[in-house]
Amino acid sequence: MKSKLTIRITAVITVLALLLSCLPYIAFAQETTIHLGVFSDVHIYGDSLKGNNCDAYKEFTYYSSKEYAENYSLVNNALAGVLENAEKDGADYLLIPGDLTKDGEYEAHVALAKILEDWQAETGIPVFVTNGNHDINNSNACTFVNGKQEPARKTTPEEFREIY
Repeated sequence: MKSKLTIRITAVITVLALLLSCLPYIAFAQETTIHLGVFSDVHIYGDSLKGNNCDAYKEFTYYSSKEYAENYSLVNNALAGVLENAEKDGADYLLIPGDLTKDGEYEAHVALAKILEDWQAETGIPVFVTNGNHDINNSNACTFVNGKQEPARKTTPEEFREIY
């Protein structure tokens, strides 16, 4: 519990610091506008965890309301939408507040961080993420690499900070 609280406090402090960093500009400007791109609840599930779409994975996704098979496309479409808006109106930052992964699978965080890192490098738009209740020390983290649902490596708060 203390770890989640620490991360949430860190996230709040980060957002406040970001907003406070704009104060010098506000003091000298008649009007200041910050353009933010925001999307959440990515729930990405790493392809490497899907066990080559084994029967157990297919059954798992059949009963789920999440679009795990399409979530890479959904992320890429969301990023394209943010970029399209940025090209029209400008964008200062992209914020992704939580539930980045299905259930905090380490490999899923690594995969998403790579996508976001590449997008940030390509666009020049800084990306900030915060964890959600799915993202850290989640006991539901699972993998299907052996053809059945098994526990997967969970992401610790320290690993979350290192990855992103």
